[in-house]
Amino acid sequence: MDLAARGSVPLGFNPLYIYSDVGLGKTNLLSAIANAAQGRRAILIIGLV
Repeated sequence: MDLAARGSVPLGFNPLYIYSDVGLGKTNLLSAIANAAQGRRAILIIGLV
């Protein structure tokens, strides 16, 4: 059961899902997005799973 279904979603929780074939640069894209986001905000928690 995910957080939204339980009704305990943290404020500002906004997941991003990227799905594609192997070798198309998903990890590089997510790393670039995370680096840019952290550069804009000092307090930011980013998790890659």
